[in-house]
Order: sequence, then C-alpha cells, then structure tokens
Amino acid sequence: MTVHDDLDLAQRALQNLERAVRGLRLHFGESLDMRRVHDDVQRLGTSLAILRLQAPEPPVAPQPRLEVIPDGDYDRNLFTDAEDTEGLGAPDRRAP
Repeated sequence: MTVHDDLDLAQRALQNLERAVRGLRLHFGESLDMRRVHDDVQRLGTSLAILRLQAPEPPVAPQPRLEVIPDGDYDRNLFTDAEDTEGLGAPDRRAP
C-alpha cells in the first residue's frame, strides 16, 4: 500500500469513528468525558490533515516508449512452411 492508500484508509476509519461518537453523544449527552472523546476525534482529524500535507507526491509513472512498426510487406519466406489450420485459410472452411 502506498502512503496515500494508508491515509485514505485512516480517513475512512476516522469518519466511522466520528459517526460512532455522534451516536454516543445521544446516550451520554454533554458530559465531560463525552466532550473529551469528541475533542480527541477532532484532534485526530487535524493531525491526519497535517500528515496528508506532509505526504510525498505519488510518483508519476514514466510514459512507455512507443515502438514504431513499419507498414511495409513482410518477407514471404517467413510463412512458407506455416500451416493455417485454425484461421479462415483452412481448406475446408469458408469466410463468414
């Protein structure tokens, strides 16, 4: 996994944690401990954003070198002893 994959995974986990904390707030209200948990989740979000800014840019894949294939005719000697038993040139077949 790349650092960006890990950051995305951490971001999704943080979003799930934020949803869970919102649900807990319904049960515990605005107690001191609930506010601490909420603040901790916010701090994690801030820290994750800072890490994302520090992450190196993903490497750019080099463009593949294109191979130029000439349009000229092939040497007929390459195919003199070749058998065409699978293609349209088979003696017992017709073109569609």
